[in-house]
Amino acid sequence: MPTLEELQERAAQVKERAAKKKPLEREVEGPVKDYARSKRFYVRKFKSVNNRAVPDDIFSTPEGVVFFIEFKRPGKKATPDQADEHKIMRAHGLKVHVIDNVAEGKRLIDEYANGPDADPFA
Repeated sequence: MPTLEELQERAAQVKERAAKKKPLEREVEGPVKDYARSKRFYVRKFKSVNNRAVPDDIFSTPEGVVFFIEFKRPGKKATPDQADEHKIMRAHGLKVHVIDNVAEGKRLIDEYANGPDADPFA
């Protein structure tokens, strides 16, 4: 049977590992989508049959400006297949963004909220 000190040490180790763990993609995605909704944006999960490389979500400002966001864990980039799909989408005039942290996502939403034709990366 472990002693109280051993249990406390294990608990401290678990807590330390959890503190070092990077947030999951959904921990970035959820707050950004909630923030967009608070600004009256239309937000929906985006899926395409037989194409797994499409961005995660489609957004529209209240004025109808549409854009896509691919959410990633902090520090992560789009996969090669996703990057290729984003390139094709952009070549067709679509706006696609890759977001890996909540602050950047909220900044993007604010940029689009500044006007019907706002493009934060023009």
